[in-house]
Amino acid sequence: MNILRVFNNNVVLAHSSDDNCEIILTGRGIGFQMKPGDTVKQEKIEKKFVPDEGRDPGILAQTVADIPPESFHIVSRAMEEAGLSDLISNSILLISLADHVSFVLKRSKTKANFEYPLPVEVRTLYPGEYGQAKKLFAAINNHLTGGKKLPVSEITAIALHLVNIGFSTGDLSYTYAMTGIIRHILAEIGKYCGKPLNIDAENTARFITHLRYMFIRICRKKQLTGTPAQISSSISEAFPEAEKCTERISEIFKDQMKTQLTTDEKAYITLHLSRIFA
Repeated sequence: MNILRVFNNNVVLAHSSDDNCEIILTGRGIGFQMKPGDTVKQEKIEKKFVPDEGRDPGILAQTVADIPPESFHIVSRAMEEAGLSDLISNSILLISLADHVSFVLKRSKTKANFEYPLPVEVRTLYPGEYGQAKKLFAAINNHLTGGKKLPVSEITAIALHLVNIGFSTGDLSYTYAMTGIIRHILAEIGKYCGKPLNIDAENTARFITHLRYMFIRICRKKQLTGTPAQISSSISEAFPEAEKCTERISEIFKDQMKTQLTTDEKAYITLHLSRIFA
């Protein structure tokens, strides 16, 4: 691998001839006295980050360079201890978490407290990720020294980063938007039914999972299509009440995401609602 750009002594951007792509490399002294064109010293490489398609490698490398190396070490070790070692290879997640921890620790010096929005929704809508976040939070704090500790409110933020994996971006705005919209949808269904939904019910949990993946498809502009029209029509005819509620949900996406749901997406929502209404 040949160096394309040196960001600091510990971070370089290189070209991988094996994969024919740009790759971010970190390691103590990996960029020391190196210049573009030089061959990377393999023994110096500690971590490799391959930018996702569409992401600027230079911008991502600068983000990595701005994060203290210790933050990466702490987050990596904590993820292993929390049973999330399979996610360490997710470059965006690792970078986002390390950057977040670094920022929180800097912010703590000013003694500024920050309360994240939608904490109740995060706990109830994403119980799996919230449980993982609690373990990761505890593991991170175990590795922090000098009296530094993350406040309990950071469990919410860590959970959101875990939920955000599907978007392949470190920007939590997608996840915040999704959480708000799912809350709105569940409230609308409860209003339609005349009573609040049971979040813990299996059919509701499955519907929430479906909405999460649908939200990702919408953001990637890859909504479901291709189902024969007669099948969609049959679903609408079989479950008229669910179909009416689906139209309300469709309006929410139209208003809040400026997106028109496809017939296929509506059909799947109707099927999920028919189980909830049963």
